[in-house]
Formats: sequence, structure tokens, C-alpha cells
Amino acid sequence: MNLSETAAILTAAGRSVRMGTPKALLDWAGKPLIAHQVAALAGCAQVLVVLGHEALAVRPFVPTGPRVTVLDNPDFEAGRASSIALACRFLASSPAPRGVLLVAVDQPLPPALPRFLMDRVAGDSLAVQPVFEGRCGHPVWIHRSLLPELLRLEAHPEGLRSLLQQHRDHLQEVPVPFPEVLLNLNHPEDYEAARAACL
Repeated sequence: MNLSETAAILTAAGRSVRMGTPKALLDWAGKPLIAHQVAALAGCAQVLVVLGHEALAVRPFVPTGPRVTVLDNPDFEAGRASSIALACRFLASSPAPRGVLLVAVDQPLPPALPRFLMDRVAGDSLAVQPVFEGRCGHPVWIHRSLLPELLRLEAHPEGLRSLLQQHRDHLQEVPVPFPEVLLNLNHPEDYEAARAACL
């Protein structure tokens, strides 16, 4: 599958309580993390950036372009599922991509990963997840036929994990050479450790 047939949903609406500062504005390779993420997704058909908490502070750092759309989630307190649902409703108003790549702002992407992952999507896959040394990581790709289920993600007991489990017979795990797929920048110490390991 070509990356240009995929839309990316980049969620950056949370409060970053554990980090103590907006994760979207953390420095990553000399630029705000949100700018790094959008740049890594440049080959996608669309990049939907969902903002919420501190949206006014973050918005100026979102790179602009014809394929980048910023959405404001007034219900961001309801959690990430509400941001994903908002973006899926937006996608419903335009020609549907073949699938969506679900990206969190606090999970830094290696720039080569999105294309590497999409180049390996099998024809019968409903979901695709990268795997590094036997451990499942992110981002996750979801086929467009499951977009209605993404709209109801909050109803799943464990969110995205429940959806993947429900469709495990059509879940494709793709081995990747990028340890970054396991990163989650939740606390300051996570951030410092990730910078030391990856930059």
C-alpha cells in the first residue's frame, strides 16, 4: 500500500499532566515534537492534527501545508478516543482514504517508519502494528472499513487495544528495525532517556 493512500490522525490534545509541560512543544532534534511528527507524516494523503489543552500555544508550531488540517477537540478531557472520533468524523465528509495511521504526539516517529510500514501492508489486513524485537509498538494503521468502529472507540473497554483484539485474525504485525516504535514520553525521565537513546 502506498503511503499517499493513507490519512494520519495525530492526537495532541491531552493535558500532559505527568510531563508537567505540553508534550507537543518538547524539543526533538531541534524542533518542537509536534513539528517533527507532522514532518514525518509528510507523505500521507492528509495529516489531521487534533489539539485540545493549550491549543493556542501549540497551534503556531504545527507546520502548515495543503495536506495538514488542524482540528480543535472541545471534549479533549474525555480522552484520546474523543480526538480520534473527531478526526474520523472529519474524514467522513471527504473521499475515504484506504486507511488511517493513528499517531500520538508523545510517540516520536522515525521519519522512515510510515513509508516502511505502509509498504508492507498485506491486502487482507484490517489493522497493522509495528513490532520491534517481539514487542508491539506504534503507530497503528486501521483499514477504512473499521472507521465506524473508531467512531465508537470510547465504547471499547480498553480502547484501541480492544478493537485490535476483536480483529486479531486480520491484524498484521510488521517487524521493523526502529526501536522508537516502543517509545512513550509520559514522564520527564522518559523524555530524557529517549533523547539520550535516539538523538
